[in-house]
Amino acid sequence: MAVIDQLNTTVVVMVPFPAQGHLNQLLHLSRLVATYNLPIHVLTTTIHNRQATTRIPLSTTNITFHHHTTPHFTSPPPDPNANTKFPTQLIPAFESAMHLKQPFNDLVSCLAPKAKRVVVIYDYLMGRVVQDVSLYDNVEAYMFSCCSAFASFWYHYEARGTPKLDSELELLLKEVPTNDGCYSMEGWQFITSTDVSQKKFSSGMFKYRVT
Repeated sequence: MAVIDQLNTTVVVMVPFPAQGHLNQLLHLSRLVATYNLPIHVLTTTIHNRQATTRIPLSTTNITFHHHTTPHFTSPPPDPNANTKFPTQLIPAFESAMHLKQPFNDLVSCLAPKAKRVVVIYDYLMGRVVQDVSLYDNVEAYMFSCCSAFASFWYHYEARGTPKLDSELELLLKEVPTNDGCYSMEGWQFITSTDVSQKKFSSGMFKYRVT
């Protein structure tokens, strides 16, 4: 763990969701924030630590990885005949990652008394893990959405029953495929299980931007 020498230090804690498309984006963000000479702490599971550390150059000395063992789980083999492309076989690993809540609380309780400010950036699927940040006066959390702004709009637009929009925009949206077949029932159930009231502890949100 990086040593914090001054009480005016700002420390950043990254809490990625353990899936490649999610993990990779917060690792890129970690490298970007690290260029400002801020200490970065990345919390992940032991099983995903190897994926994470192989993507961060060893020369990035101000990024510290904290990996923790989670309960054993058994993953079924992929179903080649599944109706959706959602990786249902990975759900046991996703559920196991929810056990990072206590390691996260332990890390924050160690950092908060030594730093002026602790900024937590967490994947939106890891809200259950970080929701106790409200217990600390100098800790603030920001949700990171790895979906593009357009994808987020499309999900919410369909969820609200495709309300009436500008006629030109509606013509464009007719060319966009629906979300049907993107998620399995098990996938939706898992996503629903991670839902917590972000407003109680989140100070804001980052959106992934495609460039």
